[in-house]
Amino acid sequence: MNKLNTEQLLTLTQLLSNAKLATKEEFTNNDSGADGIYRKYFDENLEYNHVGYKKDKNLHINSSTMVLYSLDNTELKQFVSDIAGKDHNKVSAIHSLTYYSGDFAANHTDPSDYTFTVILEDGFKGGEYYFKGKEYPMKTNGDYVTHRGKVDFHEVKKVTSGTRKCLVVWWKGTDVKTLL
Repeated sequence: MNKLNTEQLLTLTQLLSNAKLATKEEFTNNDSGADGIYRKYFDENLEYNHVGYKKDKNLHINSSTMVLYSLDNTELKQFVSDIAGKDHNKVSAIHSLTYYSGDFAANHTDPSDYTFTVILEDGFKGGEYYFKGKEYPMKTNGDYVTHRGKVDFHEVKKVTSGTRKCLVVWWKGTDVKTLL
């Protein structure tokens, strides 16, 4: 298991607190770069609609909150890319997901060549992270995984109490070495 050190986690938290959110124009660009997945979760006002999960069984994420960040956050892209060992110019999407009790992500792949996921808020129960059917201990702040987005199936089991928050970054057109 990979883990950010205390300084890295603090820096990431500060970068996120100052990060610009995606505009409608960026949403459209990000959505096309993410194979249209965001349109399944957001309405035309960029309001997250997790209720849509109950209406559309093709949606695989049932989290209470999803936040899209602007790709103009150069310092954030560079910081995460340095950790992942990837080119910051190939970041295709940055978003956070907050799971409350009852929320989960079904077994799925991502519309990316490479994915980085880091825990930002811990103290939850349930919410186990499974990669290729095997549990990985992503339970505390700073725990992270990297994998081949379009290839590697992964899921988050149902959170039974507390709040599980994570940041997810996707890259397109990059080396797809798995680092789990």
